[in-house]
Amino acid sequence: LMFDFHGAIQNLPGSTPARQMLVENSLRYLEALSAESGNEPALQRELGAAYEKVGDVQGGFRSANLGDLTGATSSYRKALAIREALSEAQPQDRELRRELLRNYGKLSEILLGQDDTQGAMEATRALVRLARELAAYPDATLADRRNFASALGSLGFQLAQQGRPGDGLLSLRQAIAMYENLLME
Repeated sequence: LMFDFHGAIQNLPGSTPARQMLVENSLRYLEALSAESGNEPALQRELGAAYEKVGDVQGGFRSANLGDLTGATSSYRKALAIREALSEAQPQDRELRRELLRNYGKLSEILLGQDDTQGAMEATRALVRLARELAAYPDATLADRRNFASALGSLGFQLAQQGRPGDGLLSLRQAIAMYENLLME
């Protein structure tokens, strides 16, 4: 309900207080539900998705948001912790691994936006490891291979930004080569 309602009002002028109230109520609900959820995997997965969505509303870079980068970071970290635990228990669930991949990417972006270059680099390295793993499967999807190229591009950008242009360029060249191979398919 929160996400449907938020989607309906997010672009309305003057809706920021209502959107903020939705986020606050959603977080209270998620905290209570989290405490009661136990180890039910399906519910844990829903909680991870809900925390990610709340993070998007709070401060995600790819949509209208409330500008609450600290809150978004917290929500993304909660989603990540839930998904990491689920992924550890279900290592063969590739869709879950893809959700985890998306979560690492969003966390990296928001940490960069807060000038936490070390935290962003840690998230990006985890992103690259996971993207490499997903792209290495014989039946990897086009999206899996594209995600790996994108992760390498993000890593290259961050390395160059941190004063390691040679390493950054190497990673960017690998990303470009992967994108060129994808064009040939």
